Amino acid sequence: MVKSTIMKTIEYPLMATCISRKDMDDIVRPILQAALPKAAIQKRFPHKLVFGSLGFQGFGLHHPSNSQLIQHL
Repeated sequence: MVKSTIMKTIEYPLMATCISRKDMDDIVRPILQAALPKAAIQKRFPHKLVFGSLGFQGFGLHHPSNSQLIQHL
């Protein structure tokens, strides 16, 4: 649900904006703190693992700042 709704809503305007990674972390933090417990995952789970690929035992989420960089390129 997070990947298909909330993250898509955040990613939509990224091409037209220049938000720093720190500011993006501030935007994503409350989303993860609310969504992770609903998925039966600790809300303090390391974010490097949350944004890791499925092949490396991550959750397959893409950090919005990475998506912004790709769109800008």
